Amino acid sequence: MTLPALFYSRGGQAQTHTPTSVSTLGTFTYDASGGRQTDPAGNTYAYDAENRLTSVSGQVSLQNTYDGDGTRLIRVANGTTTHDVGDWYEVDPSTGLDTAYDPFNGQPIAMKTGSTLTYLHHDHLGSLVAASNASGGEVASARYWPFGGLRSSTGTLPTDRLFTGQIRDLNDDRFYFFKARYDDATVGKFHTPDTVRRPHSEGCPRVKGFAACARNNARLVTSPSGFFGRRYDDTPEWTGTGER
Repeated sequence: MTLPALFYSRGGQAQTHTPTSVSTLGTFTYDASGGRQTDPAGNTYAYDAENRLTSVSGQVSLQNTYDGDGTRLIRVANGTTTHDVGDWYEVDPSTGLDTAYDPFNGQPIAMKTGSTLTYLHHDHLGSLVAASNASGGEVASARYWPFGGLRSSTGTLPTDRLFTGQIRDLNDDRFYFFKARYDDATVGKFHTPDTVRRPHSEGCPRVKGFAACARNNARLVTSPSGFFGRRYDDTPEWTGTGER
């Protein structure tokens, strides 16, 4: 595997923490708020007033609709529409096929799509590593690179809730939906900076970057809401901060 080199601008604060180019991919551009504007594949990104991703156009097509609290209600990914009702229920309005998840301690342990029941098995970060049918037989498995890129898989994965349990939109590592913002697992960076920033006095050094995924420590730290990061065992990663 060739490790990419990431290059950063010395420009304004909003852009300081986001790579302007990646050796194995190409050039990225950003808006005045630090949000990704274009990527090397020719996609263009648009955001709402709260800096939430509303659309991607170009190589792929993605549209998101949110409610007043920022919760995603509708996703249209390459023409396929999904309606979300809370965190654990979704439906395809064109077919009427629904999927319900059964959570335990904030993590889905089973899902039912139509009449098909599937059990979900996760690692310490909450990443899906295997799925089994009602008889206990494995039907799919997945393994990941350190920042969430899908390294390998077997069978047909029954869900798009993969790395740390987050939704992999478009079946594309570049578009992991972390609720508050998107993560690009191919470079280990969020599309937009964290809008809730901790002061230096609380141990949040700027060098780590407000667009860094999992505080640059994806082996131990997750980001359930897209803000900050917390250790998989809920131990605070730095004094005075916590998961929002």
